[in-house]
Amino acid sequence: MARLPWAGRISIQQFQTQLALQYTYFVLLLLSEIHVRDKVANREAEFRNELAEHLETNEVSKTDAREFALLAAFDNPEQVAKLMRDEGHGTL
Repeated sequence: MARLPWAGRISIQQFQTQLALQYTYFVLLLLSEIHVRDKVANREAEFRNELAEHLETNEVSKTDAREFALLAAFDNPEQVAKLMRDEGHGTL
């Protein structure tokens, strides 16, 4: 049976802490979750397929599609604000 390199030297909690410090981005990614309305979730696959066509590739991962969509939103806050207003954000 293969022995884990850290076994017997540090606790699992210490290992997890070291791993988290080395790979903070990936740990946060694994812990993060996005909650969206059904109508948004239902369009995501179609959006990723369209991106793949534009990129001339078979598929685009959710993470990549979301990251670059967010970057596009950063450059277009007025469009994001309009979408939010159209959905009633800011009104009682």
